[in-house]
Amino acid sequence: RYYECNIKGEVKEKLCLDGLVFDLKQERCDYPAKVDCANRTELQEATPSENCPRQNGFFPWPSELSCQKFWDCREGKGYLQTCPEGVIFDPKIDACVTPDQSARKECTNGKFFGYDCPSYTPEQKLRFGNHDRLAHPDDCQKFYSCLREG
Repeated sequence: RYYECNIKGEVKEKLCLDGLVFDLKQERCDYPAKVDCANRTELQEATPSENCPRQNGFFPWPSELSCQKFWDCREGKGYLQTCPEGVIFDPKIDACVTPDQSARKECTNGKFFGYDCPSYTPEQKLRFGNHDRLAHPDDCQKFYSCLREG
């Protein structure tokens, strides 16, 4: 909720569209991932529609079906989106990121790529500075870039 004053000085209580929150700094409604709501955690009652838990926002497909696909919902209409190859959708930041950068533990590198990078000790030298490249077991045109952290 927020308040809007008209030219006559009259105050009117307003409510952001379902799925959006009020940004105090920008003085407008925006997606929750873009707004620091601090302790303002209450949202209005959701108005779900087909494929959209809320009328506006970005919502991942179930991870067992796809970590790359998500719904871009606008005014209750869902538009299917797919992240580019090698990245997954992270609903915490509403963006496509590499699996190691995501909070989605169900979409880890091993589950997503079907390959787990080895663990490296701090003293181990990696051939490419902060990462190593390891051959794909079945396709000689592909390889995996493995970071020290996994």
